[in-house]
Amino acid sequence: MKNILTFNELKEIAKKIAMDDDRVEKLYIEQLETQSMSSDVNFFNILYLVKDLSFDDTSLEFIQCFGDVLTMFENTENENVIEYKIIYENFTQGIFRIVLKKDAKVLRKLEEKYICVLNKDETQKAEEFFLLNLSC
Repeated sequence: MKNILTFNELKEIAKKIAMDDDRVEKLYIEQLETQSMSSDVNFFNILYLVKDLSFDDTSLEFIQCFGDVLTMFENTENENVIEYKIIYENFTQGIFRIVLKKDAKVLRKLEEKYICVLNKDETQKAEEFFLLNLSC
């Protein structure tokens, strides 16, 4: 069984995936108030804003970068948002969302607060807060 990732390790893996794929425009990760960069992550929530949904073709590959998958299911309720819920063999749980950048407004209904950890648009700060309950 693999060790549980720290928040910083999780962030770096997600960032590498986003950097290596031209379809990804922004990467957001939810950081809980009780979570520091060095704390273990038992649950995580990652959001990739992409140019096109073909990024989903490689989703299993990038989901496996975070650990050995015990079970996984798709929970897509909207054609513009692809969502996977995963439980890893070390019982860490994750939610991956893949969203078309032009359709980001569909995320207003989500309650999570994400931190932008990668923004390929050089005109904006990479550490801006992205509050999904505000207009996108």
